[in-house]
Amino acid sequence: NRRRSSLRLRALRDKLALQVATPDQDRDAVDEGLLAAITALPDAEREAFVLVAWDGLDPARAAVAAGCAPGTFRMRLHRARARLKRALGEDEATKTLEDSR
Repeated sequence: NRRRSSLRLRALRDKLALQVATPDQDRDAVDEGLLAAITALPDAEREAFVLVAWDGLDPARAAVAAGCAPGTFRMRLHRARARLKRALGEDEATKTLEDSR
C-alpha cells in the first residue's frame, strides 16, 4: 500500500505541476512546493485529495474507497483543499484545486 501510495503521489505531483506551472515559473520549484504541501497533509486528508484529484473518483465513491461516511469524506476533502490553498498561496492553488473537483 505504501509503495502504491508513493507512486500515486509522485504521479499526482507531476500531473499537478504541469497544470500549475507557467512559463515564468521554475517547474522544479512548483514540484517541490506542491509535493511538500501534499505530503504535509494529514494522512486522511491526503488520501481524500488523492482519491478525488488523481484517481478521479467522485466524493461518494471516494468515501466508499476510504471506508468512511460521505459527510466525513467531504469534510476531509474540504480541509485538504483549504490547507493546500494556504500552503501554495491562493493564486497557484486555485486552478489546481478547481481541477480536482
